[in-house]
Amino acid sequence: MRSLCTLVHKPGFGRAAFQHYYEQHHAPLACTLFPFAAYRRNHVLEGPDLGFDTISEFEAADLAVIGQVLAGEAGPIIAADEARFLDAARNRPAGAQQHVLSAGDRADAAGLRTAVLVQGEGAAAAALACARDLAQGHAGVSVDLLTAWSEPAFPAQAVIWLEGRADIPALTGGLTGTTLILRHCATPDSELVASQCR
Repeated sequence: MRSLCTLVHKPGFGRAAFQHYYEQHHAPLACTLFPFAAYRRNHVLEGPDLGFDTISEFEAADLAVIGQVLAGEAGPIIAADEARFLDAARNRPAGAQQHVLSAGDRADAAGLRTAVLVQGEGAAAAALACARDLAQGHAGVSVDLLTAWSEPAFPAQAVIWLEGRADIPALTGGLTGTTLILRHCATPDSELVASQCR
């Protein structure tokens, strides 16, 4: 089970401070509370302002278990920490169906990654077709086809991911593709395994 979520800094807490707090405090805390199979953060560095600072990726064997953890003692702990740095009312979660289309790392040696947020009629099929073409010449190409879990919805119907910086051809057929350059951070598997054993 996989999901993505855009997250936004709280008023008076800028993007750089938000991203630093997320990596140094919130992500390590979350790994002690939730049985994630994978937990990755993609911090926006460059691109148009879409009203969020980070796209987080969550994977779990069963998302219902994550809900159960939130409904228990961990809920108030994580909510209190979120209140320190993010505007939780502006979180935009979505379920994700991932398609990995070329081998490679998620980010380059500098930790950079490109994301293209695709919107419009037929976005899923178009994003898959575009990503397949990109996979012929780029490493680490994948695409997430999204199902919004809230309103307002996640700001895309699909996300194409590429390792490092990449130039993306313009989309056609009334589709829009917004390109972001991100700093990719991933919790090591060893820390995820440790959190599941607590």
